[in-house]
Amino acid sequence: MVCKLGVMSKKVPAIEKLASWMKASSDRKWPHLARVLGVTATTVYRWSSGSYVPAPQFRLALQDLTKGEVLADDWLTDEEFKEAYAFSRSRRRRYAERGIEL
Repeated sequence: MVCKLGVMSKKVPAIEKLASWMKASSDRKWPHLARVLGVTATTVYRWSSGSYVPAPQFRLALQDLTKGEVLADDWLTDEEFKEAYAFSRSRRRRYAERGIEL
Protein backbone atom coordinates (compact mmCIF):
# COMPACT_ATOMS: atom_id res chain seq x y z
CA MET A 1 0.00 0.00 0.00
CA VAL A 2 2.87 2.40 0.68
CA CYS A 3 6.50 2.68 -0.27
CA LYS A 4 9.19 3.79 2.17
CA LEU A 5 10.62 7.11 1.03
CA GLY A 6 13.45 7.69 3.45
CA VAL A 7 16.00 10.45 2.95
CA MET A 8 14.63 11.71 -0.36
CA SER A 9 11.45 13.11 1.23
CA LYS A 10 12.53 16.75 1.01
CA LYS A 11 12.77 16.55 -2.78
CA VAL A 12 9.17 15.40 -3.27
CA PRO A 13 6.92 18.35 -4.21
CA ALA A 14 3.72 16.54 -3.24
CA ILE A 15 4.43 16.82 0.48
CA GLU A 16 4.25 20.62 0.51
CA LYS A 17 1.36 20.68 -1.95
CA LEU A 18 -0.68 18.24 0.14
CA ALA A 19 -0.01 20.28 3.29
CA SER A 20 -1.09 23.49 1.53
CA TRP A 21 -4.24 21.84 0.23
CA MET A 22 -5.09 20.56 3.71
CA LYS A 23 -4.52 24.00 5.31
CA ALA A 24 -6.69 25.77 2.70
CA SER A 25 -9.89 24.53 4.34
CA SER A 26 -10.76 23.86 7.96
CA ASP A 27 -12.81 20.77 7.05
CA ARG A 28 -9.79 19.02 5.53
CA LYS A 29 -8.43 16.88 8.34
CA TRP A 30 -6.24 13.75 8.21
CA PRO A 31 -8.94 11.40 9.56
CA HIS A 32 -11.49 12.61 7.00
CA LEU A 33 -9.00 12.25 4.15
CA ALA A 34 -8.13 8.76 5.40
CA ARG A 35 -11.81 7.72 5.42
CA VAL A 36 -12.34 9.04 1.90
CA LEU A 37 -9.29 7.13 0.62
CA GLY A 38 -9.96 3.99 2.66
CA VAL A 39 -6.70 4.07 4.62
CA THR A 40 -5.79 4.85 8.22
CA ALA A 41 -5.09 8.35 9.49
CA THR A 42 -1.59 7.13 10.35
CA THR A 43 -1.02 6.28 6.69
CA VAL A 44 -2.07 9.75 5.57
CA TYR A 45 0.17 11.29 8.23
CA ARG A 46 3.10 9.20 6.97
CA TRP A 47 2.48 10.45 3.43
CA SER A 48 2.31 14.06 4.61
CA SER A 49 5.45 13.74 6.72
CA GLY A 50 7.45 12.23 3.87
CA SER A 51 8.06 8.92 5.61
CA TYR A 52 6.16 6.99 2.95
CA VAL A 53 4.91 7.51 -0.58
CA PRO A 54 1.37 6.50 -1.52
CA ALA A 55 0.92 3.56 -3.87
CA PRO A 56 0.03 4.57 -7.45
CA GLN A 57 -3.73 4.11 -6.99
CA PHE A 58 -3.67 6.47 -4.00
CA ARG A 59 -1.56 8.99 -5.89
CA LEU A 60 -4.24 9.09 -8.57
CA ALA A 61 -7.01 9.28 -5.95
CA LEU A 62 -5.26 12.22 -4.27
CA GLN A 63 -4.88 13.92 -7.65
CA ASP A 64 -8.63 13.57 -8.24
CA LEU A 65 -9.55 14.57 -4.69
CA THR A 66 -7.39 17.71 -4.77
CA LYS A 67 -8.62 18.55 -8.28
CA GLY A 68 -5.08 18.47 -9.62
CA GLU A 69 -3.40 20.50 -6.89
CA VAL A 70 -1.36 17.42 -5.93
CA LEU A 71 -0.47 15.55 -9.12
CA ALA A 72 0.38 11.86 -9.12
CA ASP A 73 3.82 12.71 -10.55
CA ASP A 74 4.48 15.13 -7.68
CA TRP A 75 5.26 12.10 -5.48
CA LEU A 76 8.31 11.27 -7.61
CA THR A 77 11.71 12.63 -6.70
CA ASP A 78 13.48 14.67 -9.35
CA GLU A 79 15.65 11.66 -10.18
CA GLU A 80 12.65 9.33 -10.50
CA PHE A 81 10.83 11.87 -12.65
CA LYS A 82 13.83 12.19 -14.98
CA GLU A 83 14.14 8.40 -15.22
CA ALA A 84 10.43 8.01 -15.98
CA TYR A 85 10.59 10.69 -18.65
CA ALA A 86 13.74 9.21 -20.20
CA PHE A 87 12.16 5.76 -20.23
CA SER A 88 9.03 7.03 -21.94
CA ARG A 89 11.05 8.89 -24.58
CA SER A 90 13.25 5.88 -25.31
CA ARG A 91 10.24 3.54 -25.43
CA ARG A 92 8.42 5.82 -27.85
CA ARG A 93 11.54 6.02 -30.01
CA ARG A 94 11.87 2.22 -30.03
CA TYR A 95 8.21 1.82 -30.94
CA ALA A 96 8.54 4.43 -33.68
CA GLU A 97 11.55 2.61 -35.10
CA ARG A 98 9.42 -0.52 -35.35
CA GLY A 99 6.47 1.35 -36.84
CA ILE A 100 4.25 0.80 -33.80
CA GLU A 101 1.91 3.60 -32.78
CA LEU A 102 1.10 4.26 -29.13
